[in-house]
Amino acid sequence: MKNTKQSKRATGLADRELAHLEAMFNGLHQRIDAFARMPANYWVQRVRRIEDEYALVVTQQKRLTMLMRNLECLSSELEPTPDHTALAA
Repeated sequence: MKNTKQSKRATGLADRELAHLEAMFNGLHQRIDAFARMPANYWVQRVRRIEDEYALVVTQQKRLTMLMRNLECLSSELEPTPDHTALAA
């Protein structure tokens, strides 16, 4: 998270950004192949940007936390599994 001297955006404006990311993550969870097309750091930056740029209330902070947890789950689903045939050799 970066420290900025600028004041943060209004709380009400964050709801639109949060709703968009929640919809994207829910849709992506159903279509994991679509999620794989965008690097995980892109989504992390999107979530962190909301945290950095908006003055969030507690409920919005909780939504942001859930987005990060969902992102971690989606990322772990995409990690390749070890090749068991290499272990047998």
